[in-house]
Amino acid sequence: MEVAVDGREATMRTALHEAAAAGRTECVARLVEMRADVNATSQGDWTPLHLAAMRGIVRACVRACVRACVRSRALACVYVEGCLGFG
Repeated sequence: MEVAVDGREATMRTALHEAAAAGRTECVARLVEMRADVNATSQGDWTPLHLAAMRGIVRACVRACVRACVRSRALACVYVEGCLGFG
């Protein structure tokens, strides 16, 4: 069974939004590894990084992002920059 990694729910949040909001850094890393859209916006234009900041876990999420990018060597540098919020 194939699942859309960027599927959205009623408020337009993706699985990456939910993982960041819940502080699930390993889920964040896995979703990034699966090339989830790190710049996806929900209602109110919230990105996963915004939700991580509200939770106080930006540093942990950025580390998880970097680990995922290192594990998945196919990711381009531009994607890593987007993951870190610079893209």
